[in-house]
Amino acid sequence: MGFKPLVDVRKIEYTATLLLIRYHNVSLAMENKLIAYLKAHLNVVSVVKTLGQWDIEVEVHTSNTLEFRKVEMDIRQKFSLLIQQIESVPLHKTYKKNYFPKFLVG
Repeated sequence: MGFKPLVDVRKIEYTATLLLIRYHNVSLAMENKLIAYLKAHLNVVSVVKTLGQWDIEVEVHTSNTLEFRKVEMDIRQKFSLLIQQIESVPLHKTYKKNYFPKFLVG
């Protein structure tokens, strides 16, 4: 179906951080606006809707902590009516991502 290269961003002096976002006051229109915004953002590498405690996870690559803070605050401010909580988790190493494992193909 396709592929996406797995790049070690630390080698180009970037850091990878996962933003875990929980919603409140959920509306489909507002969520679609958030997802469209994230997909167009230059620092956002992936957006995944999840089940469980968090509603969405966003992988962000930035060159320094100040740039990361700016990205996070921008998301918080633009979507304050939708977002209840954001937690950030630094990603130190990614081994493999498989969004379509073989057992689903059948």
